Amino acid sequence: MNIVDIPKYGRLVTDCAKMRIFAELVIRLQVEKHRCLVFCQMTRMLDILEDFLTWKKMTYLRMDGSTSIQDRRYMVDEF
Repeated sequence: MNIVDIPKYGRLVTDCAKMRIFAELVIRLQVEKHRCLVFCQMTRMLDILEDFLTWKKMTYLRMDGSTSIQDRRYMVDEF
């Protein structure tokens, strides 16, 4: 049986320069009361960003290929 060692979320930010910049940017935008729209090509990256935003207790809406048309309309109106 293989055991996978999953690093703490803090390491995700400190070990990855792109995540460090993303973290700084979304925190600054939140403090300044801005909204942020992030596009990703892969849903796995959305999963990582979603985990990060949940860890930081930030509010977000996630829209991907599995999002229904009704939910998409609601999310666009909310944004």
